[in-house]
Amino acid sequence: LFDFTRSSAYNAAKKKFLGFEFLSRYTAGRFSSELNMTVQKLLSGEGDYSTYFKLYNIPACQLNAIVACEVAKGLKLHANANFMSGMQTTFIDYMAADEKEMLRLLDVPSRFLLNVGASWQWKRLEADFNVNNVLNHTYRLGGSCVAPLPQQGLWFMGCVAYKF
Repeated sequence: LFDFTRSSAYNAAKKKFLGFEFLSRYTAGRFSSELNMTVQKLLSGEGDYSTYFKLYNIPACQLNAIVACEVAKGLKLHANANFMSGMQTTFIDYMAADEKEMLRLLDVPSRFLLNVGASWQWKRLEADFNVNNVLNHTYRLGGSCVAPLPQQGLWFMGCVAYKF
């Protein structure tokens, strides 16, 4: 058997977090809401991948709120607000002249997204229409091996379904 923990190609990390998650739901008649908040702090991180690798891509705060209301029989309107705090991410620049310059730190700013939509149901027929990123916010997300990629601005999605 091969012991990956002793390999120089082993790509794992040790980390210690402190955080909490809050979830709240409320329903009254035809109205419902949900709030989810996560706060986390990376206390320490150490990578086995390289001597200069640390943990990134960790937002300190994430907040998600959803409200929905049935405005008529079978017709529901809903809205979703999502916030993610800024963070630092890494980018491995394979074109760098020196190995020590390969790892670049990039700041990813916080973002706020707003989505709205409607759903309609009649007997076995269902239809949904959603407007995502209503404010057409420009933002980027990425991982440790690629630079943060531009994400979709304002976009629409519809769906029609029939349940047999």
